[in-house]
Amino acid sequence: MNIDWFKDLQAIEQTGSFSKASGLRNISQPALTKRIKALEEWAEQPLVDRNKRPVSLTSAGHALCSTCAEFFETLEHQRLDLLNRTAANKQTVIRFAAQHSIAWHFFPDWLRQIELQFGPVSTRMRAEDLTECVNSFTEQEVNFLLAYDVVDAAFSHGFTAEFESLVVGEDMLVPVCAPDDQGCPVFDCNSKKLLPLISYGQASPLGDLFERHVRPKLLSENIQLIYENPMSSTLLNWTLKGVGVCWLPHRLVRAEISNKHLVLAGGRDLCVDLNISLFSHSNARFGLVQEVWRHLVAAQHA
Repeated sequence: MNIDWFKDLQAIEQTGSFSKASGLRNISQPALTKRIKALEEWAEQPLVDRNKRPVSLTSAGHALCSTCAEFFETLEHQRLDLLNRTAANKQTVIRFAAQHSIAWHFFPDWLRQIELQFGPVSTRMRAEDLTECVNSFTEQEVNFLLAYDVVDAAFSHGFTAEFESLVVGEDMLVPVCAPDDQGCPVFDCNSKKLLPLISYGQASPLGDLFERHVRPKLLSENIQLIYENPMSSTLLNWTLKGVGVCWLPHRLVRAEISNKHLVLAGGRDLCVDLNISLFSHSNARFGLVQEVWRHLVAAQHA
């Protein structure tokens, strides 16, 4: 018997589908099916009614899921309590998670400013895409999350722990593209000509921000999606190839603009202001982490 089998069963109860559950659990469907069969052998009775669409659990399956949910919740609370009590007060390294563009182009200078007032701080940075950052934060694998304030949308799925946030910096989504031989934008966002777009995609919070605040302002009715990816660094590489226009954080592209590898492809009206926020669990701050948080709060109200 493996504890992951119970989580597989919960995923089937949640999604009503073996294929969707396998995606949720990040394993192949045959592997999920095999594990559910193993769990049913352990329980010595069917737990899933495979004849229904959508797939549903049997009464025994529902009862087992209910018991498991209570068990996992209790186990997680005990784990976090032990972790906080035994390690937090002794913690000498503060753990951060941040999107790549923030980790590379904001965090070092921001931390340096903190240390000028607070004193030296040992840190460990986990630079990941937004989804992984949120997961690391919600699972309390890191003490702080640095993210653009559009991250609030990512908290809507399964995030119940209390958290607080502080705005610690500013940025802006700006339209950029490669320059032509005269240093002018290859593509003009203010024209009605074909506009090849390199995008985060609407499923990404930054992509959704573009769709809501920028696309309605564009004159071109002929916008062609060239490439889509949630990673800012990947989008930057594609933009440097000269194949389209992309809205990227200014902190990420300002060196490329300064070196004339990229140019702005639109005016201020096509830019979107962003706040960089620091998120913290209000019920999981101890020792050094609490001291740093109090310092940041006091500095904002000074």
